[in-house]
Amino acid sequence: MDRLKAGQWRGPLLFALFVLLWLLHHPYEGIRHDAVLYALQALKHLHPEHFARDVYFLFGSQDDYTLYSFFYAGLAQGTGLGQAALLLTLSGALAWCFAAWRLSSIWQGGARWLFLFLLAVMPIKYGGSEIFEVAEPFAVPRLWANALTLLACALWLQQRRWLALACWLAGMAMHPIMALAGAMLVFFYELRFTRQWAWGVLAGALAACALALFEAPMFGRLLQAMDAQWFDLLHKRTSYFLFPSEWVARNYNTLGFHAAALLWAAWLAGETWQRRLFLAACATGLAGWLVALVFGDWLHSVLVLQMQTWRTLWLMYVFGWAAVAIVSVQLWRPARFVVLGLWAAWFLRDYSGSLILLLVALLYWQRAHMGRVAERVLEAALAAAVALGLVWVAVGASTAYLAVLPGSELNAARTVFVWRDALNAGESALTLAIALLAWLAWQWKRPAALGLLLAGVLFLGYGRSWDARSPQLKLLEGGSLWQQTPFNRHIPVDATVYWLGGWEQTWLLLGRSSYFSRQQSAGLIFSRPLAMEIYRRYQNVYPLAGSLARMKFPTREEMLRRQTDALSDIVPGTLPALRRACADPGLDYVILDKRHEPHALAAWHAPFFSGGVYLYACETLRKN
Repeated sequence: MDRLKAGQWRGPLLFALFVLLWLLHHPYEGIRHDAVLYALQALKHLHPEHFARDVYFLFGSQDDYTLYSFFYAGLAQGTGLGQAALLLTLSGALAWCFAAWRLSSIWQGGARWLFLFLLAVMPIKYGGSEIFEVAEPFAVPRLWANALTLLACALWLQQRRWLALACWLAGMAMHPIMALAGAMLVFFYELRFTRQWAWGVLAGALAACALALFEAPMFGRLLQAMDAQWFDLLHKRTSYFLFPSEWVARNYNTLGFHAAALLWAAWLAGETWQRRLFLAACATGLAGWLVALVFGDWLHSVLVLQMQTWRTLWLMYVFGWAAVAIVSVQLWRPARFVVLGLWAAWFLRDYSGSLILLLVALLYWQRAHMGRVAERVLEAALAAAVALGLVWVAVGASTAYLAVLPGSELNAARTVFVWRDALNAGESALTLAIALLAWLAWQWKRPAALGLLLAGVLFLGYGRSWDARSPQLKLLEGGSLWQQTPFNRHIPVDATVYWLGGWEQTWLLLGRSSYFSRQQSAGLIFSRPLAMEIYRRYQNVYPLAGSLARMKFPTREEMLRRQTDALSDIVPGTLPALRRACADPGLDYVILDKRHEPHALAAWHAPFFSGGVYLYACETLRKN
C-alpha cells in the first residue's frame, strides 16, 4: 500500500518540481518584446475610439490572424491590463509545462528526466539573432500556440488523434505560423514511401498550385513576388532575423547541432517509431528553413515571406533536446568522450569550429569501423578540440550558458567547478535544490517523506517571486493612469501622438494612438500600404528623433562607428525638426524631453522617465 501511495505521489511531485524549475528560469518581467503589440491589440478591443488612428491598425494588423486578443481583452476588462498579461503568461506557462510533461512520457528512465531538465533550463532560441524563444515568458499567443501544438504532437503519438486535432486547431487559432510546425511533424511522421502516399502528395501539390493560379484567398500570394520597394523596406527592417541568408554563424551552428543530435538519436533508436519521430522533427525544421530560403529570400514570394516558414525550427529544437538527452544517456558509459564533444559543440556555437568539433565527435563514435591509424588521429583531434574549447572558454574568449543560473550567459573565466561564483546566487542554489528533491522523490518510497518534500518545494517556490516587475512597471501596466496624467486633458481621445522614445507610454500611460515607432513597423510584412505609410512617417520624424526612430537595427560595425563618432548623429528634439514633423496633418501632438518656450503646452514630471517631458500641439506650431 505504501508503495502504491508513493507511486501516486511521485508523478505530481516531479511535475511540480519541473514547473518550479521552469518558472525559476523564466521569470516574468512584464509587458515587453512583442507583448507590447498584443497588449495594444487588447486595448483596441476595449477602447476602439482611442486607438482607431494608430498607424499599426490603419491597414489591418496581426490581430486579424489570432483569437488571442479577444480573450486578452475580456480578461483585461475584469482584472486590468497588467494583471491580465500576468495571468495569461502564467496559465500559458503551466500549459506548456503540462505539454512538455505529456510529451516526455513517451520515453522512460534517465532520458526522460534529462530532457525535462534541459527544457527547463536551456535557452531554446531559434531564427536569426535568436530574438525568438520557445515558450516565451510574456503575454503573446506564441506561448499558447507552442503549448497546444506540443500537446497535440504528444497526443498524436499516443494514438489520441481526435483530441490531438482539437489541440492543434486551438493552436492554429492562437498563432497559425507556430502551429504549422505541428502539422508538418505529423505529416513527416506518418509519411510512407508508397504509391498511395505519392498520389496523395501529388494531388495536394496540384491543388495548391491551382488555388494559387486562380488567386484564391491567401494562396494567390504564393506566386506573387514582393515588389522591389516593399522588399527593400522589409529587408532593412528585418534582415537580421527574417531572412535565413542573413543569419550569422551562431544561428547555423545551433541548427547544425540540433540536426546532428536528431539524426544521431534516430541512428541509436531501437524502435521504428522513435526513428521516424526524430527524422520527422529534423525534416520539419529543415523543410521550413529551406522553403524560406528559396521561395522567400531568393524568389520573394509574398506568402512564404509572410508565413516565415523557418519558424518550424522551434519544434525541431524541442525534439532536438530530447535527442540530446537520449544520446547523452545511451552513450555516457560506452563513449562519454563523444558526449563531451557533443556538449562542447553546443557551448562553442558562436564559432565556426563548433560544427567541425561535432563532426569529429561523430566520426570518433564510428572509430570501430576505421583503421587503427584513423582511430588514433580522430582520438587526438577530438581530445585537442575539447581541450582547446575548454581553454577558449576559460580565458574568456567565449561565453557558456550556465544551467544553474537562470537567464545568464556568463563568462566562464569567473567560474570553477559548477561555476563557483554562481553558487553564491539564490537562483543557482534553488536549481540544485530542485534537482536534489527530484532525485529524492524518485528514490524514496514513503508518502510521508514525499509530502514533506512537497511542502519544501512550495516553501522554496514562494521564497522567490516569479513576478519580477518593479512597482513602477506594475503601475505603468495597470492602465489606471489614463485620467491622471497632466497631458490627457489636453489630448482628445482620437488624437495621434508622437512621443520621442516613449512609444510604450503613448499606449499604456496616455491611452492614445501612436504616430510612429519602430515597433509598429513589425506588421509591414503583412501589408504593402502599411509599409509605405510607415516609411513616410519615418522620413517625417527622423530629423526630429535621429537614431531613436531608426527602422533598421544597427550592425556591430555601425554600433562601433557611432560609439567612435557619436557627434555625427542627429541631435534629437530640436525646434526646427519639431516644426517639420508637425507639418504632417496626421500628427496632432508631440512629446519631447526638451522644453521650447513658449510652445510647450504642458509639462510632466514622473518616475516613469528621467527628467521632465513636455507636450506640444502641432496645430499651434503649424499656425505659428
